[in-house]
Amino acid sequence: MNCYECDEPTTAVAICQQCGVAVCREHVRLHAEEISDSVGPGPAQRASARRVTCPVCERAEHSKRPQGVSP
Repeated sequence: MNCYECDEPTTAVAICQQCGVAVCREHVRLHAEEISDSVGPGPAQRASARRVTCPVCERAEHSKRPQGVSP
């Protein structure tokens, strides 16, 4: 599978979780995300996770965020 963003055929290494396009190492955007899961009484379990997007979806997500608010 090749990167959707590249002009020349370049091997894809990931799939955007928002739109589903394949992206190469140059175009992949990785974001750390804190997730939590409640498994019963007591505090929620927290873990760090990765979210993969393409450059187009990354720009769209940042444009929706109010100014001064970080991810």
